[in-house]
Amino acid sequence: MSGYTQSEIDSIAGWLRAGDSASKAAAKLSTMRGRAVSRNAIIGIVHRNAKLAAIGFGRAKSSPASEGSSTYTPEEIKLVADCLKAKRNYVQIAQRLALKSGRIISRFGVKSLIRRTPELNEIGFRGKKGRPSDKKKAAPGQLPGRLFIAATADIDRDPSAFDYLTRPAVRALASQPHFAAMRFVDCLPARCRAPLSYDLEERPGPDMLCCGHLAMPSRSYCAYHEIRLTARKAEFIAEAA
Repeated sequence: MSGYTQSEIDSIAGWLRAGDSASKAAAKLSTMRGRAVSRNAIIGIVHRNAKLAAIGFGRAKSSPASEGSSTYTPEEIKLVADCLKAKRNYVQIAQRLALKSGRIISRFGVKSLIRRTPELNEIGFRGKKGRPSDKKKAAPGQLPGRLFIAATADIDRDPSAFDYLTRPAVRALASQPHFAAMRFVDCLPARCRAPLSYDLEERPGPDMLCCGHLAMPSRSYCAYHEIRLTARKAEFIAEAA
């Protein structure tokens, strides 16, 4: 194998049989060579070499020295067993175990302990998975009805199908133009003399048709034409300026 002598391969094989990890094997090989060897290099040679791959790392196989060894005392394992029988979840078991042991224990550590301990694995997890929730369950009267849920789902699926249910905006009807159509000579001073025809080709004359409605007090036009003609004059003045 390129980069490793046969004596180094045999030494790595002996370290793997002893249960050393890749980091420990890298440290020993660095001491043997006199220069640094990384952990990834050990992992690579173990995967590439058939002899070393057959042995594998010590974590994959439990060595006789490591059987029965645990960081948890029998009292702590009994506490976990009691919690499992009481249908506690992982978070609650971790809290109880942390109070008893005086060290920080996560729910993942409890899950790993149950999986690798035969007596705990036999009991199994009986509690509800996930963190305990402080939210109270909603009463049936507070939940939305079946028809409301169905209508909401339909609207979310195709909003355009329910456009016709929207009421049109209510708009006030504007006042319609109206007139009496009187001749200019027949309009009294109290009548509106606004011309009905704005054709500039025809010059104003006595027979020109006018509005004829009653004019506003002290005004020359009725309420409709007063607003219309006054606004037009303001526009003409603004354009001329």
